[in-house]
Amino acid sequence: MARSRSSWPEPAAAVPVGLLIGLPALRVRGVNLAVITLAAAAAIDALVFNPSWFSGGLGGRTVPPPTIFGLNLGVAAGNSYPRVVFGVFLLVVVTLVGLSVARMRGSATGRMLIAVRSNERAAAAAGIRVAPAKLFAFALSAFIAGLGGGLLGYLQGTVSAPTFATFTSLSLLAIAYVAGIGAARRLGAKLASFIGMAEVLFATEAARAAVDEAHRHGQLVFSHSSNLEGTKVAIDAGVDVLAHTPEATSGIDEAMLRRMIAQHMTIIPTLKLFSRDDDIANIRGLDYRFHQLGGRLVYGTDTGFLPDYEQSEEFRQLMQAGFGYREVLAMLTTAPAELFHLSQREGKVMPGMRGDLTILSEDPASEHADAFTKVRYTIRGGKVIWHSN
Repeated sequence: MARSRSSWPEPAAAVPVGLLIGLPALRVRGVNLAVITLAAAAAIDALVFNPSWFSGGLGGRTVPPPTIFGLNLGVAAGNSYPRVVFGVFLLVVVTLVGLSVARMRGSATGRMLIAVRSNERAAAAAGIRVAPAKLFAFALSAFIAGLGGGLLGYLQGTVSAPTFATFTSLSLLAIAYVAGIGAARRLGAKLASFIGMAEVLFATEAARAAVDEAHRHGQLVFSHSSNLEGTKVAIDAGVDVLAHTPEATSGIDEAMLRRMIAQHMTIIPTLKLFSRDDDIANIRGLDYRFHQLGGRLVYGTDTGFLPDYEQSEEFRQLMQAGFGYREVLAMLTTAPAELFHLSQREGKVMPGMRGDLTILSEDPASEHADAFTKVRYTIRGGKVIWHSN
């Protein structure tokens, strides 16, 4: 790699900063993550870039031209400005970075990152370690950003605090999106629509083949469908269970719910997972309407993806959706027994059924969200296997 007379550490130095900023991404996402990263950028701008001991004051610091094997690749030399060799140097670097990223997208690492970007919960369910994947994405983006910053320094010949100000970066991002990504979308909109349709059709056929094979072996098929298109694919493929209520409810109408019920599909609400979403009221409403139409809901959580085991919020969300304690109790007992074809020996308390019981210390008829979490005893096969202190 080209080097100046002093070391050129920008890409490598940017990696730990990217990892540090990426740590909040393990717990937050969406708008909250954007606010946190913007705040971090403003803090670094004020604490690191602005002090003169680091930035060199208003005049900034001089950046020596890049050299490789003694060859000066700088943008200027004597009266020559700009130099073609510097343009070639930039072209080579950008091409290598672009090809590397493109190659990585097609690799196992790239597919892992795309899966996490598309749906974190589905990626986690598939065995992908979401946290390391996010940190890797931040480290990689920081490395590329550091590389870009170094090239910008070579172009300008000096670097100063205003060069890398927070709003300057936002302006560059806006230019890249509007002039680059946006234009590409407009020019290729019609082609993209055909490609998108082909991808959905392919996904449906692939999903149907997987469902048919699972059913041939007597297995149920669960789907992590987070939006309208994913739900359509699940319905068309004959999936048995939606492992979560679709997070994006737009377009999922009553006709679609009735079709799901006609195909004996089941929904696991996992409302706690969406309790902080802006659309939580619509997600709850979708579950309750599905129930009103005769659909089967089974209680379940996303523990493992969620960092805690507390269940009160799930029961609270179910009650806010309109479910009474009897309906919640059915989600915990008779509904899963029916789903797994075990109704003849599980799901009810009556002679001849398995003696698997959960004894509560509070009556769930009180309609308190915490009542179902107040477990006093757990009995399996007629034996107490757990009791509260």
